[in-house]
Amino acid sequence: MSFTYINPGNVNLLDIQNGTTVENSKYNPYSGVSFWQSDSDGGIKLSEIPTEIYAKMTVAIRSDVSESANARMFVGNSNGWTIRESYGAWYLDITCGNSQIKSLKGAESNLNFNGLNDILLHAKAGYYEEGLISITVNGHEVFTANRTVKFVKDSSYATESDFVILYCKNEKTLMSNIIISDSAVECKEQVAVLPVTEMDSDMSANDDGSYSATAAGQHLFQKVDAASLISMYGGLSKVTGLYIIGNPAYRTGSEITEAIACTRRDGMVEEIGKAKLSMENTAKALIGGKVSMTLDEMNGYEFGWKAGV
Repeated sequence: MSFTYINPGNVNLLDIQNGTTVENSKYNPYSGVSFWQSDSDGGIKLSEIPTEIYAKMTVAIRSDVSESANARMFVGNSNGWTIRESYGAWYLDITCGNSQIKSLKGAESNLNFNGLNDILLHAKAGYYEEGLISITVNGHEVFTANRTVKFVKDSSYATESDFVILYCKNEKTLMSNIIISDSAVECKEQVAVLPVTEMDSDMSANDDGSYSATAAGQHLFQKVDAASLISMYGGLSKVTGLYIIGNPAYRTGSEITEAIACTRRDGMVEEIGKAKLSMENTAKALIGGKVSMTLDEMNGYEFGWKAGV
C-alpha cells in the first residue's frame, strides 16, 4: 500500500457533512484556509489500513475566543493526541488504544498557546516493542515510546468508522496543512495551493464555475503561476509532493467513468493517476504522489484532468 492525503485546510475535503472553513491567512499563512468541525467521529476514511502512518498538521490556537479548547487527531484505535484547556491550564494528552499514556502540561508540550503549531504523529502498528507512537511539536519530539499499537478495533472497523479522526470542539482551535501518509513526512512540511495564471479546456463551462466533460479525452489544464510562488518562498524551495484535487468530481452517466490527473509541459502530456467516478454529487478525487523538485523547476508546468472511460 502507498498513499498520501493532503488538505490545505478545507473542511469539505473531509468525509463529513458539517464543519466550518475559516478564510484568514493569520491562521494559515500558506493557503489562507483552516477549519474546525465538532463531529467527534468525523475525519478521513482510508480505502485500506496501513501498518505505519505519519499524520502532520498545523493547529492554530486563538486567544480571541473565550471558549475552552479541545482538539484531537486519532488514527485507528484512538492512537494520537489531544490538546485541551482546563481551568486556564493547557495540556497535550497522548493516547494509545483508548488509554491516556502521557499528559504534558504547559511548556512541557512545546505548544504555542497563542499562535501556530506544527504537530506530527508517527504511529506503527505492532505488539509490545514492535509498536510505536511518537509526537513531535514545533520540531521537538515531545513523546516517543514502543508499545502495543492497534490500527483496528475489529474486522469491520475500517468500514464502520473514520480511520483518522480530526476534531475541534469549537473555533478556539483551527486545523490546516494536513498531510497523512504511509511514508515519512517531516514536521516542517506545508501544503501550498498552486496559484494559476490561465486555463485551457475543451470541456463545457457551467454557471457555478465547474466544468463538465461529455466525451473521453476532453481536458482541463491550469498553468501554474511559478513566479508568484518563487517570490513568496524562493526558487530553491523544495517541492516534496504534487496533488490534483477535483472537488466535486462525479459522473452523471456511463459515458465518462474516470478522471485522469495529468501534467503538461511544452505540449507533452503525462498521466499521473486515475480516479473512478461515483454518482454522488459530493464525491471528490485526489491524485498525486511524492516528487523531488524545486519551485524553479516547476516553471512552465500545467496541471489538470482528462475524461476517461
